Amino acid sequence: MNKNVIFLLLMAASAAFIMSCETNAGATNSDTETAVDSLYPSRPRILLESSTGTLPLCLHWESVNGAQTYEIETADSPLFNSSLRNWTLRDTSFEISALSQPVLYLRIRSRFDSGTSRWSETLEVKKEDDTISLGWVR
Repeated sequence: MNKNVIFLLLMAASAAFIMSCETNAGATNSDTETAVDSLYPSRPRILLESSTGTLPLCLHWESVNGAQTYEIETADSPLFNSSLRNWTLRDTSFEISALSQPVLYLRIRSRFDSGTSRWSETLEVKKEDDTISLGWVR
C-alpha cells in the first residue's frame, strides 16, 4: 500500500478517536447515570408526598414494568454496611409502624426472573419526638 494512503488512514483514525473522547468528556453525571440505568432493569422510585409524617407511615413507590417483587432493605448507616432487616413484597407500598432507633435508612429494588435492578435512592427516616422526617441521602 502507498505510504501516503497509510498515513491518511492513520490520521483519520486518530481524528475519529480524539473526537469521540471529546464528546464523552462533556458528559455530565446525569448523562452517565442515564447510560448506566439503560444497562440495568428499571429501579423503583420512592414517592414522597411530604417530608414529614407520623407513625404509622406508609411509603409508596412507582411500579416497575415486569417486576415480580420488590426488595426493601433497611440499615442504620447510609452505606448499608450491615442490613437491619429486608422484606420482599409484591405491592408498591410499605408501612413503617415503629422505629427501633432514631434514624433508619431505607432503599428498594425491583426483582425480576433475570435478576435485580439497582437500588433506589436512599431514604433517611428520622424520628423526632412524635414526628417523622424524611429526606434523601445525597
